[in-house]
Amino acid sequence: MGHVTCGDVGLERAVVLPKPLFPLVVKRLHEFSAPKRYKSALLSSWDSLRRIDDFLSSRCSKDFLVRYIEEQPELLNRVSKPGLFLNAVSEVELAIRLHELGSLPEKYRQIFVTTVTSYALKGEDLYALESLRIQSVFTSAELAKFHERVRTELIPNLTLVRLTWQSNYSSEQPPDEFMEPLLDSFSALKEEFADEPEILSSVDREVEHTQEWISARMDHDPEEDRPPRAFGDVRAPDHLPVRLRSIFDDVDE
Repeated sequence: MGHVTCGDVGLERAVVLPKPLFPLVVKRLHEFSAPKRYKSALLSSWDSLRRIDDFLSSRCSKDFLVRYIEEQPELLNRVSKPGLFLNAVSEVELAIRLHELGSLPEKYRQIFVTTVTSYALKGEDLYALESLRIQSVFTSAELAKFHERVRTELIPNLTLVRLTWQSNYSSEQPPDEFMEPLLDSFSALKEEFADEPEILSSVDREVEHTQEWISARMDHDPEEDRPPRAFGDVRAPDHLPVRLRSIFDDVDE
C-alpha cells in the first residue's frame, strides 16, 4: 500500500495500477490485516482500518473509490462519524477526500457535519473550528450557523467544560498531556474571537484555571506518598580481610 496507486493521483515514484486490477485490490484490502503490533485484537483491528483509510484517502482515484464503496458501503457510515481527536483520526481525511471528489453522499455529509459540530459545542474537540479542511465539508450556511452556536452555546459553558475535563482525569497520564487538547481548543477560540475582548477574557480565565490545575498536580510528587525505604543494619568488619593471593601470582617472572 506504500508503493502503488489505484489510478493516477499524481504521486511520484508510485506504481500506477490500471482499472482492470481494481477488483483484485478491493479484494486484497478486504482481506488485509496489518502486522500485529498490539496485543489487543481491538487495537490491531483499529490499526488495519487506519492503514486502509490512509491508502484510500491518499493513493486512490475517484473511479477506484466508487468501486470500493460499492463493495464496502459501510465505509460511508464509519467516515461520517469520526471519533474524537479529529486532527488524528483517519476517518476525517477520508471523508474530506470523498467530499472533494463528489463521492460523499449528502446524507453522510450532513452526518459528518453534525458529528464534528457536536464535539465542538460540548467542548470535547474544537478542531473543526481551526481546520479549514474540515470546514470545506460545511456549506456556507452551515459554517455561519456553526460559528454562531459556538458563541451562544459553548462560550457561556466554558467553566463547565473545564470542570468536566478535570473530573475525567486519570493519574495514568501526565496532567499537562491530558489537558493539552483542551488548551488547544481554548487557543482556537481565542483565534476565532480575537476581536471580542469579553470572550477573550472568558477564555483567558479558563486557560489560567486549567494551568493552575495542571501545576497543582505536577507539583504533587507521587513518590512522596511511598513509605520510606528501609535497609537492614550492616556491621562494618573490624579488620580488612587478608588477601591470600596476589594479582601478580600468575604472571611469569
